[in-house]
Amino acid sequence: MVLFLVVAGLTISTVLREFAVNSSSDPDIYGSIVVWQQFVEGDWDIYYADITNPASPEVFNIADYYDQVNPSVCRKAWLSPFGNIIVWQDNYYGNWDILKIQ
Repeated sequence: MVLFLVVAGLTISTVLREFAVNSSSDPDIYGSIVVWQQFVEGDWDIYYADITNPASPEVFNIADYYDQVNPSVCRKAWLSPFGNIIVWQDNYYGNWDILKIQ
């Protein structure tokens, strides 16, 4: 599957190819933030990349214990006037919860 969304000269597929070294899926993008889930060491983890500076994008692991899946990134002024919100499903506590980071 090739995604043609382009931010700051980078496509989602370029970011995943450059930074996602294992099985990756479910990418999402808003502004200069790209999120995806990646299968690492036996479970699914959530990663995001800040591609504000395409020459030097920053990649972060949000959570890496148990399974985290279905990431999404958005910015809604009525939810968060301070920036992007990343949400995902998390199985850390043994049942599926919706967690966020901003």
